[in-house]
Amino acid sequence: MMRIGFIKKSLRKIDVRFQLVLLNLLVFGSLTYYIIEIGYNYPAVLKHSQWLKESPSRLKYSLGSRVYLSNVIRLPKIQYDFLLDETAEEKHLRESRRDSIKNGFLHAWNGYTRYAWGYDELLPLTNVGRNNFNGWGATIIDALDTLWIMDLKKEFNRSRDFVRSVDFTKSNDDINVFETTIRYLGGLLSAYELSNDLVFLEKAQELGNALLPSFDSPTGLPYNWWNLTCYKSYKDFLELGAETKTTGLETLKYLYLLFSPPDVISLDTYVFNTEAHPLFRMIKPL
Repeated sequence: MMRIGFIKKSLRKIDVRFQLVLLNLLVFGSLTYYIIEIGYNYPAVLKHSQWLKESPSRLKYSLGSRVYLSNVIRLPKIQYDFLLDETAEEKHLRESRRDSIKNGFLHAWNGYTRYAWGYDELLPLTNVGRNNFNGWGATIIDALDTLWIMDLKKEFNRSRDFVRSVDFTKSNDDINVFETTIRYLGGLLSAYELSNDLVFLEKAQELGNALLPSFDSPTGLPYNWWNLTCYKSYKDFLELGAETKTTGLETLKYLYLLFSPPDVISLDTYVFNTEAHPLFRMIKPL
């Protein structure tokens, strides 16, 4: 009986190890697939990769020199125009649901502005502010597009004044590059997209330029942690975690395809999904 128990225990250990091996093969296989896909389908990417061969001391951290803004300005509208054909009862139900969502947002927003304005987030049980994302007011910038869409212009304008005062070129602590990209850079760009207010575009460029040195790594993928003030990584080695892969495989691929010359990919023919995979535009709806 003891021998049988020992055999079963050994088999369980082998099973766990086998699962870990399969998981690692899946992760690295997916990474290899993405790299091959980009190189095969978009060979022009390789023509613009000379910066990887340059000495770090000669790299210039500046955005805009190879950005084709005309490629973005001419983007057609892709949102569907809904033709509302509803009864008075259906309209009342729709608007009551809309107002309920808006009131829920305002409840959370007013709590934040009262107890934690300027902090990254509010701890709701203690009504204390906390900074987890460099103290740039992550909640404010994350909520800019929601404030605009909900027509909360008073709250939006107050948040705009706050954004104008933030210095995105310095960090008190080491920042997470992925979180900074999706929360701050994404929030600023979406606010500009909706409002056309140049303050958000200028601040997005300020932050983008500050983040560029974090990509000065042996592979070109960003360091997961970076100090904007000291220009150094939180760790001496490149941390190839899920956040780094997401930034490299989705964000950079999306930005490259979006801002590349028109002959690389036609934005009249393709749209991008959330993982930056080009999809053919549908000529006629299904």
